[in-house]
Amino acid sequence: MQPSLEASHEDDASGEAWFQKGMTLLEERKREREFEEALKKRMEHSAFQEPSFLLGVVIVAAAVWSCSLSEEFIFRFLLFPLAGMQFFAALESASQKRMKAMLEWIEHQKSKQTPEN
Repeated sequence: MQPSLEASHEDDASGEAWFQKGMTLLEERKREREFEEALKKRMEHSAFQEPSFLLGVVIVAAAVWSCSLSEEFIFRFLLFPLAGMQFFAALESASQKRMKAMLEWIEHQKSKQTPEN
């Protein structure tokens, strides 16, 4: 006795549904892993990557170059504190970006722990 044609179609449909469910689950995990990698990368943000740090380096170079060309020390008194402020701004900006990424990481971890209804 052969199994009915309708039963074999139900098995095929059930198998296809499980396959689609598995593919959806894999895609969700892949997106989640990519999001976590992006957050980890943002949490490692360095002050050296900030534009204000590079501006501080340029100001220091300009201060050293201008002081070697002239005997006026007014450039040192104006440019070195300005460069210091740029370095501190770079540190603060990088710190804020890292903190924001950490808070997003914490929220992401909390959302993973809550049971879905």
